Amino acid sequence: MINAIVEQGLFYVSALLAVAGALGTVASKSAIRSAMSLLATIVGIAGLYLTLSAQLLAAIQILVYAGAIVVLFVFVIMLLGGQVQPNQDKRTSSSRAIGAGLFALSAILAAVLVARAGLGGPHLFDPPRIEFGSVSELGRVMFTDGVIAFELIGVLLTTAIVGVMAVARTRHAKTNAKSKEVGP
Repeated sequence: MINAIVEQGLFYVSALLAVAGALGTVASKSAIRSAMSLLATIVGIAGLYLTLSAQLLAAIQILVYAGAIVVLFVFVIMLLGGQVQPNQDKRTSSSRAIGAGLFALSAILAAVLVARAGLGGPHLFDPPRIEFGSVSELGRVMFTDGVIAFELIGVLLTTAIVGVMAVARTRHAKTNAKSKEVGP
């Protein structure tokens, strides 16, 4: 009984954190605050993975996305710097009213669909299989059913790295040529 309450509490807190972080990512005018809201979303999603008994996916979510991707975003934001003055909002009140109306209509439609599906309260699902979310099961699926996709991802990432190096080398050569022309 206590376990079910803790699991439901973790689910609701994680879901709230993920949704609030996603809204903060989109709504914030500051790039750094958007990155921090993205971090909150990623932590919320990791909590949702924990409620699904997928501890490996939760750990990978934190290590890869929170530990690497968000840090990369923050470094890029700090390197490029923010705008001194934010762009002026050129939307008219009629376009805002149309957007708000479409959002309200979508929310009402979603509420009606959820009510018709009978999702009025928490439901107990069948417990996941023992191997669900384990390293061995993930490895088995990745290297049997998804081996072609796994290899294609490796080729894609290698191609992206080579492309980035080529672009960086070209920019570096142009910068050196310009500095030699302007030199003393």
